[in-house]
Amino acid sequence: ITGTGSALRLENNYIEQASNNGISIQQYDDVTIRGNTLRKIGVTPGRSLSGDGQAMACLLTGTGRALVEQNVVDSVGYSGIVFTDNTTIRRNVLSNLCLAKSDGGAIYSWNGNRQSRKDNLIEDNIVFNVLGAPDGAPAGT
Repeated sequence: ITGTGSALRLENNYIEQASNNGISIQQYDDVTIRGNTLRKIGVTPGRSLSGDGQAMACLLTGTGRALVEQNVVDSVGYSGIVFTDNTTIRRNVLSNLCLAKSDGGAIYSWNGNRQSRKDNLIEDNIVFNVLGAPDGAPAGT
């Protein structure tokens, strides 16, 4: 979902076998992602786009006020829930992540520009089987 807007709700969806990202939202305010199941997202090496921000279950960039809760995320090529600021992530179950790429995480926020992150809350999530994929790391690392 690209563009701008507000009061966006994604609830009770089942997303399976997406080649790249399961949910990707940019530049929206007041986003709720609740009760969704995301399985087998970006798990086949070479099928997703290359580089960062690919093979993610849920990618939120530039959103204002986002709530991600009560979702099931299972079997993802890279990271599970990726966010920047103003995000609450709670009561999700995340398992079997970084299956095709390494250097990711279950709940992940990258801060390469070293600016302060603000107004984030991560609570009551269950995370397991995030082992990484050595074949998905850059050569020599």
